[in-house]
Amino acid sequence: MDRICGCCHGLAAPRGSTFGPCSALALVCQHPSLVSGAALRRPAKVSALLRHSNVSAVRALCSAVPDERFGAVLPQLLRGVTRPCIVEVLVPLLNDASLTEALATLLNVLDSGCMIEVLNTVPASKLSIVLRAPPAALSGLVASVWRGRWEVVLIPVLREPEELLQYTLVPLLQQCAHPERIAATANYAEPEVLFRLLRDLEASRLAALLDALQPDDFEPGGAVVTLLEALADERGLLRDKAVPLLRCSDPIIVAQLVQKVSAR
Repeated sequence: MDRICGCCHGLAAPRGSTFGPCSALALVCQHPSLVSGAALRRPAKVSALLRHSNVSAVRALCSAVPDERFGAVLPQLLRGVTRPCIVEVLVPLLNDASLTEALATLLNVLDSGCMIEVLNTVPASKLSIVLRAPPAALSGLVASVWRGRWEVVLIPVLREPEELLQYTLVPLLQQCAHPERIAATANYAEPEVLFRLLRDLEASRLAALLDALQPDDFEPGGAVVTLLEALADERGLLRDKAVPLLRCSDPIIVAQLVQKVSAR
């Protein structure tokens, strides 16, 4: 029986209602690109998605993403995301109205394969924290991280403890004026180096340092890339010198020091 009373008569869905036959049909009529052969071939996943999803939240998301884009992404998600992860990860994110803008932003820029990897491997509670970062910063980050670095670096970062995500990663995205520089660091840093920086330093210091550097410092052969290579080769240098220096020194002075050392 349809969970939404009166939807056959065109009435708006009550807040908190999940999909029934009539409300699902109304959604498809409004966004016909959602219907595809791939969706029809996976009725169990589609049914699980609709039975647990909030009508108002899904409608809002569909309205925020171009139909062509949603129609291209949805079949890939239905194919690649496991049924348990659809219910336990994707649905809670869809149903949180405060995340709609961030989800829409990522759906527009993020590769479907990356979405599938994230949804299948990262708990909803952790994704919910990260999605509260500014949507523009999230977009700048995910659009600039190389595809091959997602599995190696970015997904492991998303699986870090919730405290680190809430008090370091999200504030870093909030405070850094150049999120593409966070992405460049993720592209060139060895995972252990990146994790050490995130775990041992305050977000405000990391953001100030990244903003104090110059764009060409993040290019191949630039100051940041050279430093990251040196830190990867000498792990004691990171632990014993770099982290203590970053903890107590003015980020602008540290940025100048990094540029001078690299120039030599």
